[in-house]
Amino acid sequence: MDEVEGLVMRNPVKFAETLLELATGEEDGLVFATMVARNLEDLKVVVAYVRRHMMLDENLRIGNGAEVARRSGLRRSRAHSMMSRAEHERIHKITIFDLIDGYWTD
Repeated sequence: MDEVEGLVMRNPVKFAETLLELATGEEDGLVFATMVARNLEDLKVVVAYVRRHMMLDENLRIGNGAEVARRSGLRRSRAHSMMSRAEHERIHKITIFDLIDGYWTD
């Protein structure tokens, strides 16, 4: 679980303060803030993909979509649509890299 510490932002206030400080220190703060925003949007795509597939795995394991929804903090209908999308992605062999391909070129 030590790896998780680096992935989870525990203090959004500190993030906001640091972002403001860095953006105002840049020659073009707007470009910097836009780069950060795009990066966060890309990361959200990745996290959403992983979450959908973990929900589907859990549903297949326990066979109870309502329980998966509760554990995810979602309504059953929303959880169902997310798991359906994950199922679609698996059937059509859509990987996480297909979703982010084109965002990163390095």
